[in-house]
Amino acid sequence: MYPRNLYKYPLHVDRNDIPCIIHCVLKKFGIMTNDGYINIGNYYKRVQSIHRYDPRILVSDVGDTCAQNINSMNLDHDVCKKAKVFNDCTQLYAISFKELDSW
Repeated sequence: MYPRNLYKYPLHVDRNDIPCIIHCVLKKFGIMTNDGYINIGNYYKRVQSIHRYDPRILVSDVGDTCAQNINSMNLDHDVCKKAKVFNDCTQLYAISFKELDSW
């Protein structure tokens, strides 16, 4: 999620900010709204575009299942946590976090 040409300028992110960064990315792609609504149609469009619309790769119902599970949880007022749980469930975006001793 971080442009390669900026690798020489590391982005230092606090672990607590990761859920809100995920929400920001999901919102940018129209997968999640400001109030935490998950647009499954946009999720599937994004997954298909990642796979370049390759007809050999079938998109499973994991997004719909994850969204249903999240909606049954009590996360209505924490859109960042909801975004993180959805992303972890679907594994749409890989996020790595490296602990730094000093900045």
